[in-house]
Amino acid sequence: MCGRFVQDDDLNEVLTRYALDGHRFTDYQPRWNLAPTQTIGLIRAVQHESSVDRLMGPARWSLVPPWEKKLALPYSTFNARAEKVSTTRAFQGALAHHRALIPTGGYYEWVTTNGVKIPHFITTTTDTPLAFAALYSWWQGDPSSPPLCTATVLTTDAPEELAWVHPRTPVFVPPDSWTEWLDPDREGNQAIVNNLIAHQHAITSLLQASPVGPVRGEGPQLVTPLEATS
Repeated sequence: MCGRFVQDDDLNEVLTRYALDGHRFTDYQPRWNLAPTQTIGLIRAVQHESSVDRLMGPARWSLVPPWEKKLALPYSTFNARAEKVSTTRAFQGALAHHRALIPTGGYYEWVTTNGVKIPHFITTTTDTPLAFAALYSWWQGDPSSPPLCTATVLTTDAPEELAWVHPRTPVFVPPDSWTEWLDPDREGNQAIVNNLIAHQHAITSLLQASPVGPVRGEGPQLVTPLEATS
């Protein structure tokens, strides 16, 4: 599961670290406490006549299929189970044609110890940029309003080294697979997702989970390990 995460790079860092050709997110600011339905930075490939640009733009975190009449859904769509995403109606079209990356510095999970839920921040021990595998969909509730980009994070079974934190973990896309995952000319299917799942260990083996203080408000202090503040 992934229900809270950070986008802690500034705009120039995102442009550089994720090899972007530009952005359409003029209000972007680093965030350390992003929750479902909030606006996040989403990277997608934009097709032109003779080129493809990798751009970041804003998206609402919780995918809304285009046929839905209301933005608020009676079911959860901020995560999508990767193992059956190709057979889940809400995500089938997005998998085929609207795959994306969500740049991130890490995410939070809560571990219950002696009846107390303690937040943990999971991040990489390397300088390699992290990117969640994501899907997006354009939703337009009113024909007179501009379409809204909405998104979901793919999740899968957590590897042994992270299962003690939570049985599910986001699916990560390694940098050498970004272009293939985003390719607008390639129709997505379960096989491309399964390939990502099969190679998760290269990234998840470099993640570490550290207990942190209450995840309230905003700011870089939220990801400071408790032992570093004692």
